Amino acid sequence: MDALRGREFDAVFDVARIPAHVGPVLDALADGAGHWSFISSISAYAEHATVTDELYEPAPDDSTDPSVEVYGASKVAIENMVRDRLGDRALVTRPGLIVGAGDPVDRLGYWPLRFSEGGEILAPGRGSARSSGSTSRTTRPGSWTPPTRGSPARSTPSATTSAWRRSSTASPTPSSSRASSRSAPTSRGSRRSSSSNRR
Repeated sequence: MDALRGREFDAVFDVARIPAHVGPVLDALADGAGHWSFISSISAYAEHATVTDELYEPAPDDSTDPSVEVYGASKVAIENMVRDRLGDRALVTRPGLIVGAGDPVDRLGYWPLRFSEGGEILAPGRGSARSSGSTSRTTRPGSWTPPTRGSPARSTPSATTSAWRRSSTASPTPSSSRASSRSAPTSRGSRRSSSSNRR
């Protein structure tokens, strides 16, 4: 960081996940940055079943733990560090899936590729099939046939449905796509509301 210390930048884009890595970077760049965008994560939220502002209790600022169990807590800690140092020059975003070149998980990319191939598609859900024009939301596990122009979608039982129900995963994507370091942590730990976080 010494080569960058003291220089001025219009903007800094920060995707860090390890709190201990952030302090030295802030020391070197914060004073000379016109704007600082920190890419946090939806995993910062302590609850995912309901819409809430409740966040994980932040990890220690000197934490070097890279495990997925503290991913959300680490992101919260970095959010606070960035806001403390940059004030109104900071922007914190909490995206869900970020996909594109170099993404090894393919949690989203699988679906448009599979839809483009046509035919019956095994899809997760909880009830009936709904259709609006050429788009459809299937809400029952089973085989789904993409609609043709002007025709409704239909969901029909499939021999693969029972296998899907026995699966412990929530998605019928390939096994290589089921695990992700971007998944929400499984260890909730202690929590605090966002109102007590620095926002």
